[in-house]
Amino acid sequence: HNSRILSGASLNVTPGNDVVVESTYLGSYLATASSHPGIGTLGIGASVAVNIIRHDTLAEIGEDVTFTGVNDIIITANGTYTTNTIVDAGADNNGSLPAAVALTATLNNTTAQILAADTPSSISGNLTVTANHTATTQTTADAESGGIDVGLGVAIAAGGPQGGAIAQGRG
Repeated sequence: HNSRILSGASLNVTPGNDVVVESTYLGSYLATASSHPGIGTLGIGASVAVNIIRHDTLAEIGEDVTFTGVNDIIITANGTYTTNTIVDAGADNNGSLPAAVALTATLNNTTAQILAADTPSSISGNLTVTANHTATTQTTADAESGGIDVGLGVAIAAGGPQGGAIAQGRG
């Protein structure tokens, strides 16, 4: 999700007004898998879920943008990313071998920025550049073996979020 004033723009506003550039993204990603064989002497059940997410949120004023009459410039990027990967496997046969694998890989960035300008502009108020970033990841694997003779359950869960918030002014 992007909110931008493109490079080379010239903004002439009624004196005392603000320029606000804001981008907000709220994303929720879910991957699930389940396997529970229940018929027969031998129960082999495998479940695999993979959750791979790449998402960016950007609020930006491009290069060489000029301002006239502006009080405050407020640039805000808000990114909230929630990723859940949930796997369960189970077998209740005489011989059971359930396996559960959950993998999560995320790369999410939230960026608010103002790029450099060859010609400086003056504003009568404040320049505020803010990036708010929240990333939550839950990766769960559960394997349950309930056979009366032989049972072996395997569960693997791995992963986590990468990325972060960047708020910058370049000049």
